[in-house]
Amino acid sequence: MFLEEEVSARRIGKLIREHAVDVLPGTPLMYAELSKLPTAKKLELKAPKYLAAGSRLDQTVADSFFDEYGIRVMSCYHSTEAATIALEDTGKYPTTVGKAIEGVEVKITSPDGKPVTGGKEGLIWVKSKTLSPKSIGPFDAEEGNHKPASRASGMVAIGSIDKTGWLRTGDLGKADKNGRLQITGREDDVVKVDGKRVALGEVEGCLEAFPKIKAAQATVVTDPMAGSMVIARVVTKQKCAAEEIIDHCARNLAPYKVPRRIEFCETI
Repeated sequence: MFLEEEVSARRIGKLIREHAVDVLPGTPLMYAELSKLPTAKKLELKAPKYLAAGSRLDQTVADSFFDEYGIRVMSCYHSTEAATIALEDTGKYPTTVGKAIEGVEVKITSPDGKPVTGGKEGLIWVKSKTLSPKSIGPFDAEEGNHKPASRASGMVAIGSIDKTGWLRTGDLGKADKNGRLQITGREDDVVKVDGKRVALGEVEGCLEAFPKIKAAQATVVTDPMAGSMVIARVVTKQKCAAEEIIDHCARNLAPYKVPRRIEFCETI
């Protein structure tokens, strides 16, 4: 086992070549960066398990990594509260997270708690013996300027477990005709950037705290090879440069929360 503090693609690429690493957990962005290394080459490993989690794995990234290293990346779905939930263990359907692993139950419901079928999107619930019975939080409390997650009628809050043992994950998804799960989004404004949680409300609050900004809206865009990034639309009170706004955010937010692009507009 190698516990590596530096997670740069160059360092990880060196480790997997020199030590024949056969199990590698990472984010889709990490696999995209590994695919672009000039030192990339086919790896001769027995039953390698290279797992991608934290955000959606794009088909382009999965194909590029396979072309360079000869290994199919397996999409994995896990959460802090439930550990591993589902795994696409063939590597053939990377845009899904496969089926629930043994001992884990998954259901998809509408906002009123009724079962959703026919490949329609709904709320993802998880039930297993690995569920954490308690959490430090609660999860739906305000995080900075993040607004509390809304409660669906008659249901527990996001991140909580109901009386029958089902965890409301806060994720949205749908199942295909073969039972493979696809994650499609979130119920609240919490998104993931390079595997880390970002509350868009917190980013918007930071932006609107800048004296020259009247209103702001934060969103996330995803590029198959560059990964997810926060971008912001702003209405200004007076003339200012995008660099001023980004510098303000960099002083007040974690690096992965800082908008990578600022779009100026008259209304939001």
